[in-house]
Amino acid sequence: MAAALATDLVASGAQVVQMADERLLQPYGAAKCHPVDSRAGEMATYRKLAAQADATIVIAPEFDRILEHRATLVTQSGGRLIGPSTAAIALAADKHHTAQHLSNAGISSTEGIVLKKSEPLPLDFPYPAILKPRYGAGSQEISLIADRNAATGRITTREMRLERFVAGMAASVAVLCGPNGLKPLAACRQLLSKDGHFTYLGGSYPLEQNLENRARRLATAAVASFDGMLGYIGVDLLLGKKSQEDTIVEVNPRLTTSYIALRRACRGNLVEMMLQVAEGQDCTPLFFDTPIDFDCSDHRSPVSLS
Repeated sequence: MAAALATDLVASGAQVVQMADERLLQPYGAAKCHPVDSRAGEMATYRKLAAQADATIVIAPEFDRILEHRATLVTQSGGRLIGPSTAAIALAADKHHTAQHLSNAGISSTEGIVLKKSEPLPLDFPYPAILKPRYGAGSQEISLIADRNAATGRITTREMRLERFVAGMAASVAVLCGPNGLKPLAACRQLLSKDGHFTYLGGSYPLEQNLENRARRLATAAVASFDGMLGYIGVDLLLGKKSQEDTIVEVNPRLTTSYIALRRACRGNLVEMMLQVAEGQDCTPLFFDTPIDFDCSDHRSPVSLS
C-alpha cells in the first residue's frame, strides 16, 4: 500500500518523503527516504517531517492505538492530516462500539458481545460465531467457532468480540471523504482463506452491477454516519442473497489493500482524486471494467487499461 501510494503521489507531482529503518532502507519510487535507527529517533523525525510537510497521510494498524497515536502526532506537530479525526479513528478501531454505532444509526452491522481477557466463551451464544480481537487489524486472531462443542473450554487471550456468523459474499468499498461530500469507489470482492481464520488474501474487481450498487450504497451510509471522516476510508461488508441481508463488518479509517486494485482500474490518478475530494473540490472517479485479480503484494493478472 505504501509503495503504491508513494508512486502515485510522485506521479501527481508531489514531493514525497518517508521514514524507514536504516537497515531496511528502501525508498518508494522517487520518494526521499529518512533513515531512523531507534524509537526516539523515529518519533523526532516523524514530528519534524509532519510539521514541515504540506500534508501527511498515515498508514498504520488500528490495534494498540497505533493509528490514532500517529494521527495525533501529526496535528500536535502543527501538520495537516489527510485522514479521519482522532475521534473517528478511535471509534472505528473499536469493533464493538463501531457495530453499536452503526446499529443505532439504522445501518445493518454484526451483532455481538465483548469478552474480557481470560474469559471463557459463553455456551449459550448462538453459534456458529466469529471470535475476533475487539481492537484488531489485518485479520489477526480471527477464528470461526463452529458450535458449542468448539466453544467449550476455550478462553480468550485478550479482550475479544464474539459476533454472530453472517453468511454472504465478502466485499469492500473505499470511500473518498471531503468537506463537500463522499465519493464511493468501485466495489471489490474479497478473497479470504477457508481455514476458519478468514485471512485476507486479496480480491478481484469488478462486481456484478446489482451487487456493486448495493455495496456502494451501504458503505456510503456507514461512512456518512461518522463525524470527522476525511481522505480514504475502507469499508468491509457482506452481501447476502437479498439486499436486506447486506451487513457492515468493519470500517477502516485508513488506506486499505483494495487501493492496489483500484489505482490500476481508475481512469486517472486515484490519490490525486483523493486529495481533490479532501480539498473540497468536485471530481468523479471513473473506472475501467477490465477484470483484475490482486493480492496483498500487488501481484495481479495481466490487464490492459488502454
